[in-house]
Amino acid sequence: MTPPTQVRIRVLLTRRYAVETLRQWWQDGPKARRLEMAGAVTACTLWYVPFWRITWEATGYVDVAVPPTHTVSPVHALVPLTIAWTDIACPADGVGVKYLPSMTDEVLSSGRCLGQEIPASIDEVDVLPAQKKAVKDHAFRMLEERFGSSASRNIQIALLESTLISYPLWVVHYSYGGQVYQATIDGVTGEVLAGQAPGDLGKRCRVGVALLIICTVAVALSLWLLLAFPLIFAVYYIIIIGIICLFILNWKLPFVRYGSVLISGQADGGYRYDEGQASAAATLPDR
Repeated sequence: MTPPTQVRIRVLLTRRYAVETLRQWWQDGPKARRLEMAGAVTACTLWYVPFWRITWEATGYVDVAVPPTHTVSPVHALVPLTIAWTDIACPADGVGVKYLPSMTDEVLSSGRCLGQEIPASIDEVDVLPAQKKAVKDHAFRMLEERFGSSASRNIQIALLESTLISYPLWVVHYSYGGQVYQATIDGVTGEVLAGQAPGDLGKRCRVGVALLIICTVAVALSLWLLLAFPLIFAVYYIIIIGIICLFILNWKLPFVRYGSVLISGQADGGYRYDEGQASAAATLPDR
């Protein structure tokens, strides 16, 4: 294994566009009303954050069955895969980002540092075991999609290259209603990698009232069923009503309870309104 190279990535997003990206993000999701008018940016700082970008080669040996004529013969297929993974090389508390979901080979390197640079404090060997396991799991999923779950698979993982990159991130702090929130914006792609925002109190109240009405109607309907139908039929319909109510409560009650702070991307500490998008991003092979 060759020693890791060090690269500083060129920032493509100016401070002005970082703030504009944040203001556009304010309009997405069930955020507080008038946030784009009442929110005030208090700080927008460019940080060069260290990440370990490690390229792995996963070689899959797959035994598949194909029918050539009238018999089924095992075929040994070799499937090479190249997967790049990134992990932060310093504590993530200040930036709220642990990996780069959109890191590609097309980004430009630059020797200039236009912001504050954070030194790497996490060694490469500390991230290798978790990365190797994640790469192997991802390779298994790729082979399963290609050859099916019935085919036997054996995967060998090899480290090709490791690079310590210094990646530009805009960390923006803003205030709303006396509270301070943070968002981290990719300095190359302009993507909001982690964000916190105040939730819409009015929408939370409306959802809470709707849940209360649904539960009240469900209880009243259950009592009517017990009085109007034989017990066995009433219990059957009550169970169905209960399952529907539990599904609705599980879907919307977290927003009522924790929706005072909304989070997206890799942020923590609130109600995740884009859970599906975040999960999809986490499964991308190029982290």
